[in-house]
Amino acid sequence: MDEIYSKYSSIIYKYLLGLSKNKELAEELMQETFYSAILHYDKLKNDNDKILNWLYIIAKNKWKDYLKKKSKIKQIPLDENLIEEYSYENEVELNDEKKRLYEKINKLNPISKKVILMKINTELTFKEIGEILGKNESWAKTIYYRANNKLREEMKDG
Repeated sequence: MDEIYSKYSSIIYKYLLGLSKNKELAEELMQETFYSAILHYDKLKNDNDKILNWLYIIAKNKWKDYLKKKSKIKQIPLDENLIEEYSYENEVELNDEKKRLYEKINKLNPISKKVILMKINTELTFKEIGEILGKNESWAKTIYYRANNKLREEMKDG
């Protein structure tokens, strides 16, 4: 398991950092991911080709578990000045653009959608994305750039 940790921990950390945007949380979730992997390693049946995908799925589930727990905790603003500076109109505009973009992303073919979301939501490299999806770096780059160009055109057109 030490070899697996050495080989994949940075990839899993980058993935979780991209999701959480928080170094400490990403580190904690990565540790939880590998702890779960150790507990259930016998289920993998020594299939080395599937280890990264397996770790990726565990990490995604740890992230989802964290979000579920977090949603149960009521968030209270710490700084009243932040509330005064908050511009509802700007937030609505940003949310509308994000919503439009994600609607366009959802219309992409499943592979393009997966690559785009992995790239924009994580800090994974194209090489790491390729490894996770069982392909190579240039494949991941090609899929990403084609999908990105398509999204740009569609966002221009409305």
